Amino acid sequence: MLFYPFIFKIDFEAGLKGIEARLYIFKKTLYKYEKKFSDDENAVAEDSVGNDELANRPDNEEEEVVPTYVPPKKKTEPVAEPTAESVSRVSEPVKEKLESPKAEPVSTSEPSKTPVIKSDGPLPEKEESQESKANFIEKEAQASVPADESKTGTAEKAKATKKKERRSLTDKEFWTILLTPDFDRIAFWAVKKWTVCLLKLFRVKFKDCFVEGIRSDVLTMGYGAAINGILKGFPYVGAWDFRMDWTGDHELHAAGRVEASVNLCRVIGILVATVFYGGVIAFQFWRRRSHVLKTNELPTLGWLRTKIVKQMAED
Repeated sequence: MLFYPFIFKIDFEAGLKGIEARLYIFKKTLYKYEKKFSDDENAVAEDSVGNDELANRPDNEEEEVVPTYVPPKKKTEPVAEPTAESVSRVSEPVKEKLESPKAEPVSTSEPSKTPVIKSDGPLPEKEESQESKANFIEKEAQASVPADESKTGTAEKAKATKKKERRSLTDKEFWTILLTPDFDRIAFWAVKKWTVCLLKLFRVKFKDCFVEGIRSDVLTMGYGAAINGILKGFPYVGAWDFRMDWTGDHELHAAGRVEASVNLCRVIGILVATVFYGGVIAFQFWRRRSHVLKTNELPTLGWLRTKIVKQMAED
């Protein structure tokens, strides 16, 4: 199972009329993409005529706007004129209010009967009992904790405070570490090795790939046919066939198949390579970071690298 190949196939066709591509795994279709180019010139002509009409329309001409909705008018009811009887009814309660006698003020000279509790006096018995119970429980808890645990607790608090006091890298220090020549050399070496492992993950083959309908003068097409014969000796380009249109009756068209095979062994290999080379870069960065935080000393850079660090720190 580790070396069993899983083959993915891509069949493609591309021409002046459209593009079509299908993705298979073994014989099962996973995805299909199709796009056609429209050759309808009438639609383009109609659009151009409509745009010309809009462009030739005079500016003074305005379209008539017809209101589609007219709100109905509200009916106002007539207001009745006041009569003598209604005026007399309204004036009677007003007179009664004016003639009513004033209310006698209530005397507030009598002392209040609410009891007053002095704050200086002793607390009630319930509150005293609750406080005594709480103090007794706290004393027992303090007596039950041994001295070693209290010491360990203080030590852990001290370590936590030290961790909080550790500062982080500034932008200048961060970019200085990244642009150090030694660190860049190790990072580029790791990235190059990982890229090689990634390219070896899939084995790609081209089958029955061709491009036809290539038109030009006779001399240029002769050179093209000669170059096509030379390219047959190369591994990937040799699977392509570039066909010249000597008769002039073939449209420009390309088609073919691409096969990519992968197995579990190569997948495990790329995962191991990612962890290894990523760990090398992370370890180098962490070691340089700890050195800068302890000594506050930055490595010396060249003129160009120093300028890049200043620009990145300002951004």
